[in-house]
Amino acid sequence: MDVKIEVADLLKKIVDQGDVTLATSFRDQVSARTVSVIEYDGKIAFQTDEHSRKFKKLTRNTNVAICAHDIQLEGIANVTGTPMGNETFKDLYKKRHPERYKHYSEISSERVVEIEPKMLKLWCYENEKPHILFIDLENNIVNKIPFFYQDIVDSNLIEE
Repeated sequence: MDVKIEVADLLKKIVDQGDVTLATSFRDQVSARTVSVIEYDGKIAFQTDEHSRKFKKLTRNTNVAICAHDIQLEGIANVTGTPMGNETFKDLYKKRHPERYKHYSEISSERVVEIEPKMLKLWCYENEKPHILFIDLENNIVNKIPFFYQDIVDSNLIEE
């Protein structure tokens, strides 16, 4: 399997969900909320207000996760400026989320957050049996394994 093709396919599927769940944590306090996302340059992006709890958490701990139906993404969040100062973001967000763009994008405290994926995981089926597709972007590895708890433990993909 080609890593770039698999990643592009999964990022498209995430964006096709429109709104996804973003999880952040800081000082052992985890929280999750819905964000409206787009994709460009191999990253997932959204906008949020710099005064929000979400923004404060993700700037103090840049490790974040997204869940979109049966796809999980872990990555690093990076604040890149304002929606109006990023033409790519502005154009894509306006097209994908016109109402949210209209109501929020011009507010001076809105910020663009890009998430650089580090790991993607997809639940899928092969011959009607559950499998997990793991994509480790740091090591450029794609691995599809049958879902059996012992196989996962043996391959060190989860901690006991």
